[in-house]
Amino acid sequence: MAGPVDRPWRPAQREWPKPMVRKKPAFDLAAAPSAAPAPGTADAPAAGASAAATSSDDKAFRAVLDQLPVPVTISRLDNDRLIYANDAWFAIADVRRDAALGHRVLGFYEDPADRDRMKAELIKGGYLHQFEARLRFAGRSVWAQMRCVRTTFDGRACSLVVFQDVTDAKQAEQRLLAAKEAAESANRMKTQFLARMSHELRTPLNAIIGFADLIHGQAYGAVGNPRYVEYAGNIHESGGLLLRLIDDILDLAKLEAGKARLMEGPVDIAEPMAAALRQVAAQAEGAKVALALDPGAASFTLSADQRRVTQILINLLSNAIKFTPSGGKVSLSSAITPCGEGQVTIADTGIGISKGDLKHIVEPFYQVESSLSRRYGGTGLGLAIVRSLVDMHGGRLEMESEAGHGTVARVLFPAERLAHAQAH
Repeated sequence: MAGPVDRPWRPAQREWPKPMVRKKPAFDLAAAPSAAPAPGTADAPAAGASAAATSSDDKAFRAVLDQLPVPVTISRLDNDRLIYANDAWFAIADVRRDAALGHRVLGFYEDPADRDRMKAELIKGGYLHQFEARLRFAGRSVWAQMRCVRTTFDGRACSLVVFQDVTDAKQAEQRLLAAKEAAESANRMKTQFLARMSHELRTPLNAIIGFADLIHGQAYGAVGNPRYVEYAGNIHESGGLLLRLIDDILDLAKLEAGKARLMEGPVDIAEPMAAALRQVAAQAEGAKVALALDPGAASFTLSADQRRVTQILINLLSNAIKFTPSGGKVSLSSAITPCGEGQVTIADTGIGISKGDLKHIVEPFYQVESSLSRRYGGTGLGLAIVRSLVDMHGGRLEMESEAGHGTVARVLFPAERLAHAQAH
């Protein structure tokens, strides 16, 4: 009898499963016996040895997969029939082997379209690093994160899938998303309500201020008792403060609701700077704070909303004056940066801001600390409005400060908004 023929080994009846993307052999998990040549042929000893090796390797690999703590399955891509699942998968699926093996895996997907999408991706690319779908096991809904690879088995395409149960994480994510959406919805309703209240709030308040002004000025004759004139002055002053407060709240509400619009046109930066200085002059005088315009300020024209630019500067100057002690100084300057940006700077010698507070100072309603809030008053909306208005112009607000050493605020308008620049 002739001896065994020396040739490369290959299975007699079927291929071993192999990832098609890597062209690398994988184990045959079906563990069906390979067909052997008839006894007495030249290949009988080699084929017999090969069949024994195949059976041994398959059993060893099956044992490895069965010991894995994560669920693993192999199923046909053409008919979706399950041909292998390890013990971890059967534990989570809570189903008998004879009720699953050989049956279609579509029944385990809550949405069969997820299986179709996975198959399409595998056929296209051969590998899926991460794929999520809802599965149903024994009446339970499970979120599974799967890693999939396309293989061949018996010459037919299959999918090898490793599962991870991410139900708890997915449910927590959905709760967070629902809470976020509820909060955003409530915030939108609040801002829309405030934006609609402009006329309803301002009209009666303007009437109060107007009539108090008439009484205080004794426009239609003497009131009689001077104390009533004083009271009318107090009503007028308090009404003005309340009106400014309402204006700030409504401005922020409109900005957050996206209802604010820019009326853009060419703006000579010197004009809003001068207007802002006039508006805060009385506040500075009352606080005994020196107010100065840098004589070396650069002049430039930019495309912007002049009223909004003036509002930005008034808010920053007013804030600087409010937090600068008597005898201090607030200065206003402008410049063209080396990058071509238009820059307006407000610097003060006030109480400054700590590093911990500086990163929150432009958040709506944020105030440095309760003692300062009671001493200096305000709602904490001024800087939030400034930042929103600067953002609408495509610019940015930069603030530098240190507790006890004053604050520097810079408003920078993008270079593309500048039409002309020259030094005084």
